[in-house]
Amino acid sequence: MCNRAYIWTMVAWLAATAVAAIAAPPSVSHAADHPAVQRFKGAVLIGRSETPFERLSLELGPTYFDKQERRGRTQNSQAIEGRVWRSVYVAPATTTAFEVFRNYSQALETSGFHQLYACEAAACGAISHGSIYLTRDGPAIGLSGFRFLNTRSYFVAAGGGTAEKPLFVLIMIDNYRTSGSKTTQAGIYQLIIEPRQSQLGQVVVDGAALAQQITAEGRAAVYGLYFDSGSSELKTESRPQLQQLAAYLSSNLAASVIVVGHTDSQGGLEPNLSLSQRRADAVVSALVGEYGIGRQRLTAKGVGMLAPVASNREPNGRSRNRRVEIVERLAN
Repeated sequence: MCNRAYIWTMVAWLAATAVAAIAAPPSVSHAADHPAVQRFKGAVLIGRSETPFERLSLELGPTYFDKQERRGRTQNSQAIEGRVWRSVYVAPATTTAFEVFRNYSQALETSGFHQLYACEAAACGAISHGSIYLTRDGPAIGLSGFRFLNTRSYFVAAGGGTAEKPLFVLIMIDNYRTSGSKTTQAGIYQLIIEPRQSQLGQVVVDGAALAQQITAEGRAAVYGLYFDSGSSELKTESRPQLQQLAAYLSSNLAASVIVVGHTDSQGGLEPNLSLSQRRADAVVSALVGEYGIGRQRLTAKGVGMLAPVASNREPNGRSRNRRVEIVERLAN
């Protein structure tokens, strides 16, 4: 028994050592797993990030390459907001991607999660789901050189948790290698999302600050106007900012402005142009209908994702890009 235990201990050590050559620093590799989903036995954590609140898409269908946007997409997606945990693991060298997929699928089912979408190999589409997510998320978790090979990809998305605290889990598995390496192993990209509503109404630019910024720069960015994902209906939490916009316009009767809607890059060019226009229209309609601002002083324009102020590759950047700007309109 002692010899057998020693042999298995050595096997486990050798498997871990085979992965350690491409592992992250100890501060990452020794981090604890999320309590809802444990890692595959013997896998090593090489990348980890956690954001308290962001919006992302659950990709719930076969993938394809969008030639217009030059990126991978899926035939069905669902926008979701909340706390997000990202983890990248490397499986032991002797483990196949299929074995990892089967183990995760069974573990999720045993834990009470219900499957939203799953696929194996060619059924997943032209590009692996992991490649779609990692292209966007890799820099945020310090893994710009990590890439899936799109050779034997597997994907499972599941929902679980409780009514009070739901959870979504996305597991992406494929063969991978790091830049400049010839070593190929099974890689695992894991996303865990805890949906929740953001605490809105915390960012308001007052009328005096608006006047000062518009005078100095010709425009002012406003982040206190809130919409649900994909919606152009102003949320009630937008009222304080609308009041300050009305205060600025009421105190500066000679001012005419362009209300410009901006979005992040998620969802495509044309849909975002349409959405940003509808949102700009909604702000103008509220200022006219609720606050009595003359319609002739206001112009609504949506530019979608065409004028970012930050990179759309990271959640914080996308959050900054979703905004409304008030642009001074001078008389000809």
